[in-house]
Amino acid sequence: MATWPVELLVSPLFLDHLVLDLLLGCNYTKGFRDQMASMTDLPARAKGITWNYMVNALNTFPKLHSKSTLSSIEGDDAGSLARRSTLFWLSFAFPGCLV
Repeated sequence: MATWPVELLVSPLFLDHLVLDLLLGCNYTKGFRDQMASMTDLPARAKGITWNYMVNALNTFPKLHSKSTLSSIEGDDAGSLARRSTLFWLSFAFPGCLV
């Protein structure tokens, strides 16, 4: 599953932009850093994402709306890779949350 295209992995996150906004906001909560460290079943690429890296990426996210897509969130600026990596991490950390 970790070798699937990121577009496919994150597509469930875009079913409801309000839920995606909530999931992104959860990363700011107290103790989330420790919870991230205890997530051992993530693929290697997702395990390498630190809490500080993710919070810095979250600070660059555009406003989410019902027509948000991976490309509109990712953009083409200096923070695009960090936003893409954060969404990739979310696709494994919150599997099936939107189903």
